[in-house]
Amino acid sequence: MNAALVDTDVASILYKRDSRAEPYDAHVAGRLLTISFMTLAELERWTLERSWGTVRRLEFADFLKKFVVLPANRELCRK
Repeated sequence: MNAALVDTDVASILYKRDSRAEPYDAHVAGRLLTISFMTLAELERWTLERSWGTVRRLEFADFLKKFVVLPANRELCRK
């Protein structure tokens, strides 16, 4: 199975099911979805800055379960 590395903006668009999500659907369908640790940090910060309530944060946490969080290492940074 091929992996897809998803950046912060795309993860946000996919979560919101924004009209801009449709072009990405074909690229992520059936693939192992990954995000960097920094993307996870940015998405978590987003929920704090917008003062999301408990229910919404739990729903978002459930959405994030789709992604494998990649640790930082030099090889990943070079890619």
